[in-house]
Amino acid sequence: MSPTHDPARDRAFLHRPSHDRSSGSIRASLIVRTGLAAIAGASLLLVGAAVPSHAAPSVQPGTYTGSDSDDNRPSLQVSADGKVVDFTITVFPSCAPEGVTATLGAPLPIADDGSFTADVTHNLDVDGQTVVAVSELEGEVTADGIAEGQYSFELPDHACGDMAYFWLRNEATRATEPPRPTGPVAVAPGTYRDGSGGTLTVVNGRITEFARSYSWFCGLSYAGIRPGTFESVAIGADGSFSAQQPDGAGGTDTLRGQFHHDGSVWGSVDHTNAGSFCAGGTGFTMNRPGGGSTVPPAPQQHGFFLNDSWTAKANHVFHYGRFADEVLMGDWDGDGDDTVLLRRGRQFFVNNALAGGNAEKVITYGRPDDVVVVGDFDGDGVDGIAVRRGAEYHVLNDMNRLSGPADQVVVYGRPGDQVVVGDWDGDGKDTFAVRRGAQYFVKNTIAPGAADAVVVYGRPADITLAGDWDGDGKDTFAVRRGSQYFVKNTIAPGKADREVTYGRAGDEVYVGDWDGDGEDSLGVRRAP
Repeated sequence: MSPTHDPARDRAFLHRPSHDRSSGSIRASLIVRTGLAAIAGASLLLVGAAVPSHAAPSVQPGTYTGSDSDDNRPSLQVSADGKVVDFTITVFPSCAPEGVTATLGAPLPIADDGSFTADVTHNLDVDGQTVVAVSELEGEVTADGIAEGQYSFELPDHACGDMAYFWLRNEATRATEPPRPTGPVAVAPGTYRDGSGGTLTVVNGRITEFARSYSWFCGLSYAGIRPGTFESVAIGADGSFSAQQPDGAGGTDTLRGQFHHDGSVWGSVDHTNAGSFCAGGTGFTMNRPGGGSTVPPAPQQHGFFLNDSWTAKANHVFHYGRFADEVLMGDWDGDGDDTVLLRRGRQFFVNNALAGGNAEKVITYGRPDDVVVVGDFDGDGVDGIAVRRGAEYHVLNDMNRLSGPADQVVVYGRPGDQVVVGDWDGDGKDTFAVRRGAQYFVKNTIAPGAADAVVVYGRPADITLAGDWDGDGKDTFAVRRGSQYFVKNTIAPGKADREVTYGRAGDEVYVGDWDGDGEDSLGVRRAP
């Protein structure tokens, strides 16, 4: 679908356009100056990117700078009311080797999950001939001061185009970061840590070792986890530091940061390689040796709040992923603790710690419209997934195996049933139960046929959860009504064994054994 064509706007999209009739291609003088101004307006019509004026995303205002996969320095500015108000990036298509610079000329709303998009096709008048140009911008601004995404420019009829992946950091402010020091900073020696494996060691006023891993991408493809390491980096009198180094493959690694008076250090590490179109990076906050920052962090208002018991206070509070991601909980490494897996279409982002940061593993499986459930279907202590298509279930026991047929395919129940997964008989293997209204049909094997148990519990409008609430090795049901939970320790009708209130009625609720004690408990994810 294309937006309404505006010839005046299209003329503004090109600066000094010309057409080389001898070669039949656009000459290198083609420079996009205000292309994204047109894209911003058109994209709202195409994808409904506008957000209500009262919906203020939980993102930090300010100017975001960093690197892209062409080893350039794009910039992005976020306003206080949650809009991208300035964005500039340059790509290098083959028909314009001097570069095509795109600049945002009108505010672009940021959705509640932090995402922003622009996608439009223009019919451009170039020396009296019509040339089709396509520009696409897709990105995300996270609550901790990171903006990342990709921009692409293409002339389809001329087989000419380019794209760049960008990773930017809010240089002016990050959540709870102290103001930039105005005088000399006394930097304590020792090893600073971020709690996620990142370290920075200071000896005699220099950074002697730095290590922090991060996700990186080549083009639009995820390329895995890249170690960011530096040695012998000078620290300025004001506590600031920066360094660049080649990676031996034509790319550049960059480290920047700032020590503060409270003993914390904030910074970013990133990588770009224009030749391979690869880029990536991450921000970091590390605490002083022997203790954390003297400035207490602001209480988290959104994200994950997971509880190890039945109290009102969460034990694990963190941000991870995007609020548009589908969340699945499971024990992905067999250590006894359940952690978060995020799903975006066919991609699954696995994290084996209850913390934010980068995924430890990314896999691709199934179809984007599949319904996915989690369970330890083979009893090996590690959870897998099952893809549901109607009443058919495709079980994958090994999350490391990305191709080939499912380990098991079974038909159970009806396409309209709700499915619940659990170890109903305590044999160490999860199986299916299907729900119709307030009636549950429980099966103790991955097999078709009649249910092994049929029970009525709760009300048809309840939300159903399953977990081992008392640590006896058997999963049972709990039902949710608003922020109230009615927990049953046996597969049986009757009164709940425990009634508890947790979180808010609008929270997403999840079940897991967050601390590995053998008992499942509740957790919620709260959106802005």
